Amino acid sequence: MRTIGIAAIGLIAGSLVSAAPALAQTRSEPDWLRIEGQVGTLSFIEDSHQHLLVGGGAQFALTPRLAAGVEVTWFRGPGQERGQLVLGVLNVDLGPMSTERRVQPYFLTAVGGGQSRDSTLTTSGALIDFGGGARIAVGDRWYVAPEARFGWAAHLRFGVNVGWALR
Repeated sequence: MRTIGIAAIGLIAGSLVSAAPALAQTRSEPDWLRIEGQVGTLSFIEDSHQHLLVGGGAQFALTPRLAAGVEVTWFRGPGQERGQLVLGVLNVDLGPMSTERRVQPYFLTAVGGGQSRDSTLTTSGALIDFGGGARIAVGDRWYVAPEARFGWAAHLRFGVNVGWALR
């Protein structure tokens, strides 16, 4: 867990530092829709297990740097532990995608709920998390975005999004 967390934080910090010179250069068309798939890990503070996390979502632009959307994720822990989360996401881009560097750092917050179950117990509750990452363009419309989040119910979440943007 600690090694994955340190690697994810280092990757995100490196992406944010490398993006600074690119913030002055703009792309002609902002993204009005982004569709993403995600894979990562989710760790709740009250247990010592990592959970595999997979999911997807969509975000619509409200302004050139503010987007809102929804994401649905499923997680699997040790034994028979399973769960799902449905979150509303508000995403703030820290700068436009660069035409030369093609890196876009962002912050996000997500609010929603989820359910977890194992062989003996089913629980559900609210969830809020905060985090950030950097979208790294790998084509005209495709990007990869390492991301880290933390929040309540006390958890840490690290993942990589693969996304497609419609302009």
